[in-house]
Amino acid sequence: MKVGSKKKELHRSVMSVHKICQDNKIKLNLVWIPREHNDKADSLSRKSDCDDWEIDDWIFTYLNKLWGPYTFDRFAQDYNAKCNKFNSKFWCTGTSGINAFSVSWDGENNWLVPPPRLVPHTINKMIQDKGSHTLIVPEWTSAAYWPMLVDQEGISLDRHVKVAIEDSGVETGSHLYSLYPKMCELLLNSKSDNTVKSYFYAFRRWEKFITEHGQDALPAQPVHVALYLTNLLNNGSTSHPVSNALYGIKWAHEVSGLPDPTINSFVTSIVEASKRTTTKTANKKDPVSAEILIELCTHFKDSDDLLIIRDLTMILLSFFWFSKI
Repeated sequence: MKVGSKKKELHRSVMSVHKICQDNKIKLNLVWIPREHNDKADSLSRKSDCDDWEIDDWIFTYLNKLWGPYTFDRFAQDYNAKCNKFNSKFWCTGTSGINAFSVSWDGENNWLVPPPRLVPHTINKMIQDKGSHTLIVPEWTSAAYWPMLVDQEGISLDRHVKVAIEDSGVETGSHLYSLYPKMCELLLNSKSDNTVKSYFYAFRRWEKFITEHGQDALPAQPVHVALYLTNLLNNGSTSHPVSNALYGIKWAHEVSGLPDPTINSFVTSIVEASKRTTTKTANKKDPVSAEILIELCTHFKDSDDLLIIRDLTMILLSFFWFSKI
């Protein structure tokens, strides 16, 4: 080896191994292997879990006294598990199993700190399995899972879906009724996360505007939506923010099972008008002519810069071949 590691932790580990071998009369035969020949053994150390997050110990201790004792940490690794029993994403020392969704949560007091993208799936699993659960999520109001959890004015997907199912005659506790959490999850997953965020923020802007004027955001009156779009255009918005506002309001009504106010003729006409009134006139460029190229070459005729000569050559060759087509 020509060089060693600059990390003190690795040197301490090596010295610790050396001392153990020395104390126990163990002889090590060390062989250096090039990195490109050690890719399988080295691959695990290079994997990073961008979904990995945890709760501070003092918060866990407080909640454990309040609602515990917790018996199973469903989303953990050996270095951050809060319970003796835990599920992990990858195999690690002490894990009770990989993939928390592949096992039953019945009969346990479950500590749940899932990756944000798995929150809808986690909620569905909580309802399906027996047992006690404490779910911890970031206060991320634009996340796709937020309408499933927060019952407030505006979008409340869980409440709207539950009411729609009950109004249809489905009895509480029946198999059909137990499917509604999965239905909520599928409704949220019908669009990508970025699309949901865009629509959610668009709806929130609409909600802020219309509630300030004493009207309801959901369900919305078509004429109120038309007035909102008119206000956007009146304040200088282009057709893109108008369309985004339209789709945000449309999305909120669709996932809540409410009539779509954006199909009204007032609304659709204003959207079409936004495309006409805010479209910029195209500024057509003059085509490149032989005279322009001659002038360009004359300007740089004394240049000895290889980059300029290269660019001029490419321009002339391109012009020659395109003029032949």
